[in-house]
Amino acid sequence: MNNNYQGYPNRGCAYPASDVSRFLEKSRKELHRHGVTVGVCLLLCLFLQYAVVNMLRLSGLYDEYLNNEVFGKAVDILFSAVTVFLPFLAAVLLMPPKKRELVTPLGSPVSGKLMAAGVAAGLMFCVVGSDITTYLAAFLKNVFGVTISASETVPATSAAGRFLYVCSLSVIPPLSEEFAFRGVVLQPMRKFGDLFAIVMSAFVFGLMHGTALQFPFAFIAGISLAYFTIATGTMWTGIIIHSLNNLLTVIIGLVSEINPDRLAPVYGAINTVILIFGMIAAVYFLVSKKKIRLKKTSVNLSLGVRVRAFLLNPLMIIAFCILVWQISKFIS
Repeated sequence: MNNNYQGYPNRGCAYPASDVSRFLEKSRKELHRHGVTVGVCLLLCLFLQYAVVNMLRLSGLYDEYLNNEVFGKAVDILFSAVTVFLPFLAAVLLMPPKKRELVTPLGSPVSGKLMAAGVAAGLMFCVVGSDITTYLAAFLKNVFGVTISASETVPATSAAGRFLYVCSLSVIPPLSEEFAFRGVVLQPMRKFGDLFAIVMSAFVFGLMHGTALQFPFAFIAGISLAYFTIATGTMWTGIIIHSLNNLLTVIIGLVSEINPDRLAPVYGAINTVILIFGMIAAVYFLVSKKKIRLKKTSVNLSLGVRVRAFLLNPLMIIAFCILVWQISKFIS
């Protein structure tokens, strides 16, 4: 993975104040342009979601989508690939060739053992994020009478439907979403600080899930996915964590459909195994000297300037308003 992000050269040397100011302004505009690019991608995602749903309705296939599980799961696969992958792919194709390599770090990890530990630890943090979200939802309901919810995913019953169900949750979304958020969104911002890039990409990832219950979980999971992607030097780590996390959702969904009485013990057993192995892996990861450490910003811009440069542009604000409106529909 190429980590040679270009900051201001040779900080030990003295440069004229005008040169430093020009460099900082150039860097701010670069981050602003990236924010505009992400805003365009988000709006395209939302437009394509709207277009696909209305194409189904206009063609008379919406009832078929709701009632035919094989057709419905096939559409879900297409939906994820088209509405998330294509807008961000277009953004990459418009980038210079050298920059494309930076946004798609799909090479080998710095260490196979480190990657395995990162997957186990990352999956544990996703499970912890899910538990925190559950407790948050219960707290809001019991204390303030506010209910936050998410759209329901209906498990399949036929063999073909179950195969497509697995693909629609644990194959296609991890590939398309990791490419979009841990690739296109995250990587260009690393020049402005790895921690900044991790939090901003996780925030966008959380909002993009579009429901009140999924936002806090996706934000926490997004931080974990981004960190282990950076620390292991490859996006494959995030893809595997994401896939296993979604596969857990598939397993729980199928168990609840086939034998609801077994749901609690199965869920508890799986969570216990993940937490035990995850904690061991996290300790190994923490003491390992092979991991890539988070880098500070190579550009001397304040946090406030960086946040405003990335988030405060008209296209991003419009996208956020639409996403917040979608999330608000799941709050009662």
